[in-house]
Amino acid sequence: MIEAFAHLEGEPLDPAVVLVAQAAYHLDELLPLAGELRRRGIPVEVCTPVPPESFGRRFRPSMRRHRGVLAAAGSQGRSTETFDSVTKRALGLVVMNDWGLTRSLVDAVSHRGVPTFGWVEGVQDFDDVDTGRDRAAYRSVSHVFCLGEFGANKLTDCDVTTVGSSRLRKIWAEPPVDNTSDPMVTINSNFTYGVFTDARRPWGKDAVGACRESERPFTLSRHEAERGLSLDLRARHHDVSALLLRSTHLISRFSTLGYEALVRGVHLVYHNPHGEKVDTFTEVPGAISTVADQAGLVSALQGPLDSGVVIRKRAQAFLNHHLRLGGAAAPAELAADVVERSL
Repeated sequence: MIEAFAHLEGEPLDPAVVLVAQAAYHLDELLPLAGELRRRGIPVEVCTPVPPESFGRRFRPSMRRHRGVLAAAGSQGRSTETFDSVTKRALGLVVMNDWGLTRSLVDAVSHRGVPTFGWVEGVQDFDDVDTGRDRAAYRSVSHVFCLGEFGANKLTDCDVTTVGSSRLRKIWAEPPVDNTSDPMVTINSNFTYGVFTDARRPWGKDAVGACRESERPFTLSRHEAERGLSLDLRARHHDVSALLLRSTHLISRFSTLGYEALVRGVHLVYHNPHGEKVDTFTEVPGAISTVADQAGLVSALQGPLDSGVVIRKRAQAFLNHHLRLGGAAAPAELAADVVERSL
């Protein structure tokens, strides 16, 4: 259970709509929403859960994420506040997920009759077909902000509004990458939170082996929450968005980075030898390759090198189904409309 929150942006107000960031990239959605709510005269603050402090916890992924949120916000946590205090002051609550740490906060605020909102944070196993858990993702909040039609169709039992992602919409407005003259592969090792962790080493061995066999330069990046020793001493917790700007291919398992790669115009190679059942990434010739072994990886990497413009065009139908990237209204505006009507 969360015991305290650090304020990242905005002063504690009573009452206020509370926006909770648990990772640095959450701020890409929550800060524009905070600005939009303030423009409408609605009091709002952005905060983050504070992990319990102890020497043993210092190197845990939760502490790395917490430090990352503070750094992204340019804050050392201006002030802290107890769980009960935040719960009692909340005029509304926006979270990026409603399970794990934030579930108790959602339940406490909902018990007071206060509206709660969940903004889908990226690709999601909505039905827990692979997680081995029963999270009931986004089923405990009053209203869900979805990234696109695909997610909305998975949550037909919820009140939903398709708003998109401020972060991905911004990337979509930028020119696509074009690295065909200097090809590079980014390998995204993302075996976290107890999901298929036993598959990590053979998965990575296939990916590294395929790059070497194909004579493609590669960078192996590990998710900040991934535990265990690396199969390659060069693996680091890289800024993967920066890596994608230099890449022609992304090799990944189920990850939001797959969306980002396609939005940037990077060929996604969805490597699934361990049998993920979640149905998000399907084959799109010339844009998404779905493979299950090293031979499939080699074939995908040795195929024609297409520009980001071409890859985006081939992935257009897929992206339009999964992500709201266009439209006159920004994601923060659409989300603020729903919050404002609910107060």
